[in-house]
Amino acid sequence: MSAAAKYDILTVVDVPEHYRGRWQKTLGILASLLKVKAALVMRVHAHEIEVFARDDGEGNVYEEREQAPLDSGLYCETVMSERAELMVPNALADHEWDHNPDIKVGMVSYLGLPLEWPTGNIFGTICVLDNRPHEYTRLNRATLQQFRDLVQDELALIFENHLLRQEVAEREETERELRETQSHLQSLARRLQVGREQERALLARGLHDEIIQNLTAVMMDLDSCSRRLPEEVRPVVEPSVAAVDARVMATIERVREMCDNLIPAVLEDLGLAAAIDWAVADFKRRTGASCDVRTRDDTLRISPDAQRLLFRIFQQALSHVTPGYPKSKLIVALAQHKRAVVLRIAAEGHPESDPETVAQDRIGLKEMEAEVVSWGGKLRTWRTPDDLAFLEISMPIRSGITSA
Repeated sequence: MSAAAKYDILTVVDVPEHYRGRWQKTLGILASLLKVKAALVMRVHAHEIEVFARDDGEGNVYEEREQAPLDSGLYCETVMSERAELMVPNALADHEWDHNPDIKVGMVSYLGLPLEWPTGNIFGTICVLDNRPHEYTRLNRATLQQFRDLVQDELALIFENHLLRQEVAEREETERELRETQSHLQSLARRLQVGREQERALLARGLHDEIIQNLTAVMMDLDSCSRRLPEEVRPVVEPSVAAVDARVMATIERVREMCDNLIPAVLEDLGLAAAIDWAVADFKRRTGASCDVRTRDDTLRISPDAQRLLFRIFQQALSHVTPGYPKSKLIVALAQHKRAVVLRIAAEGHPESDPETVAQDRIGLKEMEAEVVSWGGKLRTWRTPDDLAFLEISMPIRSGITSA
């Protein structure tokens, strides 16, 4: 039977090295008080027992870290198995102990107590031995018990520190797994957003290249047919042709508007700054609001997909600015810094939203923020005391990336 099963030992807790030196000094005091040749702290392992700490007296025949096999009839084995004090005043005169292995090194008297972890598991023993018969008094035994309690208090501290280290390690592992999961989810969200923007771009190009071109061809065919009609028929047919022509033109304008809502051509051709200028001009035309746009023509060091995302959020924010509010002013700034491209939208004098509306929708801020975070960016909002509402998006610059 292994020691782990026989003595119920702990094998997973390490005792820091400095405790060995501390216990050595304690054992030196113990040996001096009890007037014995050796004072030891023994630690049991799976198949052997170790001299974990010893006093440094000249008569101590045991070496630190010295090991002896278990099941060899040692005094300490009985202490650990019975979880009780063992006192042998003279092994030479005791038939039960006169063949004890310690007699071979001259140690004929023994007094020992078990050492336990706070969990109740056996650590080993604390014991004293002498090379002459020794009648251990009540005071000797009480002294050993006091020293045993000191060592066990430190074992309790060691065990608590072990649990704390284990908890910290588990927490760090959990945090690492959470970071990996968050990174994976952000990557998935980014790919989903890129896929959506690419689908928008494909749809916009399809609407422009197929529907608008086909409708334009229809208008040309109608005009060609109208010019070929006989003179006597034209007065009757031309009003209907003109009506169809107007309807087709209105459809073309509507399709162009849909294309711009999906992916504005100016964004694809000229970049984010030009697209923002275009969108603000359209907003100003529709609402009559005063607008201040501060953009630069620098080539943005973020990907086209990231620019599409910024523009989509900008469009969504504009759509929630209340049109026609008094003394209104929209301030838009796009700047490229060393580490990020920052888009800031400020609405001056804009009324604060109804709390219930904010709680339910908040102009989709949670969805916006999730998309921005998936790119490693940040989104924040605030309102100043002078009633200026801000929305700011910061997208990190990635080395080697420039706008298309």
